[in-house]
Amino acid sequence: MKYILIFLPFFFLIANISLAQSSFLGIQNSPRKGVLQSLMNPAEINNLNRSVDVFFVGAEGSFGNNTITFNEFLNNRNRVIDFAINKAKAPISFRSEAEIIGPTVGIRLNKWAIGLSTKSVVNGNMIDVDAKLGEAFSDYEIQVNNNTFSINSPYNQRVYLSNWSEIGLILGREVFSYQHHRLSLGANARLIFPQNYINLAVDNLRGTLVQENFDFALTDASGKVNMIYSSEILSNNSFNLSFEGFQFNNPSGLGLDLGANYQFLDQEGPKFNVGLAVRNLGSVRYPTGQIQNNSYIFNIPPDQFFNLNELRGSLDEIESHLIESGYFQLESPTTNFETGLPTQFVIYGEWKVNQNFYLSVNSHQRMRDKQDNSQIISQNLILITPRIVFGRFELYSPWAKLELSGLSGGLGLRFGGFFIGSNSILTGVLAEGKLIDFHTGLSWSFGKRQ
Repeated sequence: MKYILIFLPFFFLIANISLAQSSFLGIQNSPRKGVLQSLMNPAEINNLNRSVDVFFVGAEGSFGNNTITFNEFLNNRNRVIDFAINKAKAPISFRSEAEIIGPTVGIRLNKWAIGLSTKSVVNGNMIDVDAKLGEAFSDYEIQVNNNTFSINSPYNQRVYLSNWSEIGLILGREVFSYQHHRLSLGANARLIFPQNYINLAVDNLRGTLVQENFDFALTDASGKVNMIYSSEILSNNSFNLSFEGFQFNNPSGLGLDLGANYQFLDQEGPKFNVGLAVRNLGSVRYPTGQIQNNSYIFNIPPDQFFNLNELRGSLDEIESHLIESGYFQLESPTTNFETGLPTQFVIYGEWKVNQNFYLSVNSHQRMRDKQDNSQIISQNLILITPRIVFGRFELYSPWAKLELSGLSGGLGLRFGGFFIGSNSILTGVLAEGKLIDFHTGLSWSFGKRQ
């Protein structure tokens, strides 16, 4: 179907999300402390192995979901949405996120440390789409000439896509040091440069969907539709999201990370390294008129039908069809639009078992409502990473329990300041994992050792 179904825009948007990226989880707990670690916890900037660390460039990529395995994704990549719909037994969620770290530097000066970071992020999610509702529009179901589907989805289903760039100023201070104990604090204040934001959502959808051949109509239905978009990034007949990398124009948001770090030291350096941080506090306010944020309450009586085939063209044209139908009532539109950053609580511990073997545990917990239409979200996870270190060489294997895609296991290696790896290569390719990802980067450190 080429037209846009107002309460199922999810499938058309998610098909245009390219393989994107997730967090540098496997490498961030490395015993080689550089400015990369301070992006997880700004207090880590006090633990730089050398007095100066320069991170040249880094990139990561992931795609995860709660329904199909990576092998099924490859085998059905031309009809992945239909395959997922017919397989799903619960609400469907897809997650993709992109992050590119540009030139970043950290400097340690006695008890103080300072850093400057650049980063660009792409974030896209399909959240809790009713599998039964999706099945009504799958290629399998529309082979039947006539069908009637009862719909009852008493929650918010949404797809959103966003991207932004940022420049961060990192500041750290060692606040306590006595014998084997050291405590540090840190903060990362970031200037946010928003680029795009799209959100399409349907809340509390109830009703009956009637299919006759390839025509669909909605009757005896109620719910709420939310459409957030910028007309500058949408062509007349396309829902493609543009991404042009780093763009440092028109700053309109502030982000803040706060962190603390404790180290227990022996004669060879840190024996235990423990940290906690609150990341991505803050929001992004878009200039007046840049973002359209419209919500419609609809109520279609049992003896009347709303023809979904009329919903064609651009989002502006779709909104005109909604209003002209008489079933959709526009709530008071907002002139200013603000998105919340994906706030997380992070806690981790690292243990140097012996000279060559390390073990770390890392937990990230979301602190915002994932069903809020103005919210960029993150996912909950717990990560355990054993690693073997021989001089400048490091081999690590991250194993995570992810909120969305379940168990994932991967492998990575580092030599000096270069690293490459995946948090999911073992379970994604060799087994039945629902996540596939990669991460890589290059840095160089010099000066006095810690």
